[in-house]
Amino acid sequence: MSRYKDTDYLNISMRIKYLEARLMGAETFTRVLSCKTPEDSLSFICDRLGVESSSLTSAFDFESLIDAEEKNVSEFLRKNVPDPTLIDIFDIRRDFMNIKALIKAEIRNISPDPLLVFGGTLTKDEIKKAFVHKNEKVLDGYFMSAVNSANKVYAQTADPQKIDLVCDRLCFECLKSAADKSPFGFVSEFFGTRTDIINILSLIRQKLMGKDRDFFGETVIPGGKLFSESDLSGHYSRPLSEFVEYLSHTGYASITEGFDISSPDPSQLEKNADRFICKLINELRKTPFGPQVVAGYILAKEYEIKNIRIAMSGIVSGQESDEIKERLRLGYE
Repeated sequence: MSRYKDTDYLNISMRIKYLEARLMGAETFTRVLSCKTPEDSLSFICDRLGVESSSLTSAFDFESLIDAEEKNVSEFLRKNVPDPTLIDIFDIRRDFMNIKALIKAEIRNISPDPLLVFGGTLTKDEIKKAFVHKNEKVLDGYFMSAVNSANKVYAQTADPQKIDLVCDRLCFECLKSAADKSPFGFVSEFFGTRTDIINILSLIRQKLMGKDRDFFGETVIPGGKLFSESDLSGHYSRPLSEFVEYLSHTGYASITEGFDISSPDPSQLEKNADRFICKLINELRKTPFGPQVVAGYILAKEYEIKNIRIAMSGIVSGQESDEIKERLRLGYE
């Protein structure tokens, strides 16, 4: 494992600092939601992103805008980041999104093309071709394991949700393995924390739904920073109030802040979790220069794009502005 030099990232860091000033925050989305028509909202977003809007025929084309923006960001980073393995770590999740899409499309006997996303370590065409031919040289390790395991569990259960559970678990195992093998220790730590948060939310949500411990065990993601799988299984066996009390004495206390077990609001937990993650992202972005700046920008852009999708899907479906604002995940700007 070679050690990186922060100074190697000086140029890309300065360029990212400039781009970060254009990230769409609360004030920008307020203006997006105040536009008179959906087309005006989309045009405003295009202007903010520096994208030509004339090729978009209607507001319903916002997914095309998102695809183009993700492609631009990916190409910019791959061209300028000194060590591309840093980008690969974050792109692994998109590979697994495509694997899930390919498996489900095959089961339904439909084309996977509309379901595939841009920006994985493999292109759409590469992963599609490898999946069709079951090419283990391309779909090596965790990728092929996901295909085989998901097909097996679906054959046994006919439950599409099991495909997601199997692939999501293997995705995080693959991602954590790649991060641990990289020279970027801060990335490994970040995903360990994110895994903890996913498991915390899952435990609380499933306890509220009355799921049994065996079902919960199938959904636990390995590789958490604080909680092992056995720790979580133990907490699941006890009352939810005890787990919430335990969390209050850890670094994750803010996730259950304002959460009332007698009148639970899962959306409050989601918002608290997003605030927690955004604080971590902003800590990375505070670094003057180095790979942390790149990672922080990737994660901030993910939130920005998520908010564009939330805003535009709400606008074109006729939702009220206040309702859309409630769903936005800000704090990264």
